Amino acid sequence: MNKILALLLACLFLIGSIVSAGDLSVVNVVNPSAGNPGSAVSGSFQVQNTGVNALSGIVFIKSDLTHTTDPTSKILSSAVTFNPASIAALNAGQTSSLISSNVALPQFTKPGPYSGNVEARDNTGAHSSVFVLN
Repeated sequence: MNKILALLLACLFLIGSIVSAGDLSVVNVVNPSAGNPGSAVSGSFQVQNTGVNALSGIVFIKSDLTHTTDPTSKILSSAVTFNPASIAALNAGQTSSLISSNVALPQFTKPGPYSGNVEARDNTGAHSSVFVLN
């Protein structure tokens, strides 16, 4: 019975170690300021590896930006770009350099606030962080 309990605890420890092998957080988010249709607005953010292992192939997955009071008005995700577009690697405890977020506002964009999600995700898909781009 003690051997089974010890084996079970060892398995749980191993599973916990694999699940918490690395994690991402998005920090220091500066959302783009308001802009006029036909112009571009920019903001910035950083990505931090809060885990104990290096993470690689970090990319940014974006959604369409939706008008907060009129969900039929959208700015397509293709109008949102990031510079750099990805992060090759982040060591444990490391924070990325500043990443610029840019939104090209289409010519006939309805005035008002828009919001959408951006996910920072590593190449395994196991470690990610979602933040709101306003």
